[in-house]
Amino acid sequence: MNKPKKTVIQDYQLIIVVILLLMIDACVLSTWQILDPIYTTSKTFPRRIDQDADIAIYPYQTFCTSKYENLWTGLLYGYKGFLLLFCTYLAWETRNCPHASAKRFQADRLCCVQCVHSLCHYHTKTEPIGESQ
Repeated sequence: MNKPKKTVIQDYQLIIVVILLLMIDACVLSTWQILDPIYTTSKTFPRRIDQDADIAIYPYQTFCTSKYENLWTGLLYGYKGFLLLFCTYLAWETRNCPHASAKRFQADRLCCVQCVHSLCHYHTKTEPIGESQ
């Protein structure tokens, strides 16, 4: 039976991987801002007049958007989701590793569960005030 090969990963290799991931993020976000810049939009709602207090309320909501916002956020979520799945796989594969530094992955597994939970409950766009009425 073949024993799995043991690979030692040096600290500088981990730093290079983190820098590479940050560069991918920077490239995607920079491309988004160059090709499809974010702009502000305001939505106004019917005014409400309070005769007793002699005031008029003009409600509005200002939010940031872009023409292809769903495409860009989908691209980012897809990339981050793949990265999360890959890190979860690595944490699972090293769960029984007797080495002390691998015990750190127990906390990483918990972090992965929390990330998946928060991503499942996060909405990319909120419903503007008054839309549901």
